[in-house]
Amino acid sequence: ALDILPDVLDRDPGNPEAQRLWEDVRGALMRQERERDQQEKFKHSKDLLQAGQFDEAAALVEQLDPEFRDWEDVKNLAIQIRSKKEQHERHEELKRELAAVREFLAAAQFESAIKRLETVMNRFPGEVEPTRLFIQSHKELAAYRKGQALDKLDQDLHRLSDAHDFERALELIRDALRTYPAEARLIDAQARIEAEGTEFRRRAAIHRVVENARNHIAGNSLEAGI
Repeated sequence: ALDILPDVLDRDPGNPEAQRLWEDVRGALMRQERERDQQEKFKHSKDLLQAGQFDEAAALVEQLDPEFRDWEDVKNLAIQIRSKKEQHERHEELKRELAAVREFLAAAQFESAIKRLETVMNRFPGEVEPTRLFIQSHKELAAYRKGQALDKLDQDLHRLSDAHDFERALELIRDALRTYPAEARLIDAQARIEAEGTEFRRRAAIHRVVENARNHIAGNSLEAGI
């Protein structure tokens, strides 16, 4: 019937029923074409979302005709696009923040790393990596401070050893062992200082005996010198 409509209209252009039917058919075909076009845009928008092209996907949704934007599927897609974009931007922000923290750690700027991580953990509660790095930063800071303290102690011990102040050196080591019990560097240093002190006192005793003998010899007291 639809195939003969053009012939009917050609023979009788004023036929109201044929004219009305033809307009209905044309309208239905145009609506079908519009719906097909909107469906293609909708599908393309979903593909863009899957590809992570959030702005392009949102722009394509906006290009849909208003009546199609009221579809439940289109509304849900628009919500997904916004949600996925926010998640992506949040993830990228977290990556940038953690990269900055790792740069601080690599430069041994532990306090700066900890301060940055405190902000990150408040901004991204529940994220595991900032908490892990926070714990790591505190451990590395403690190790760094311990190393500095032990290096300074080594310098003080060498100074005191050179001055033969072995008791003061041993006192510093005992104080350090209260902070760092069983620390190998301290135990080794303690053994070294004790050995140096013992050797110094032995040499001093020998020196006194020799000097005493020399003094007696010098005083012509050979028997006492011997």
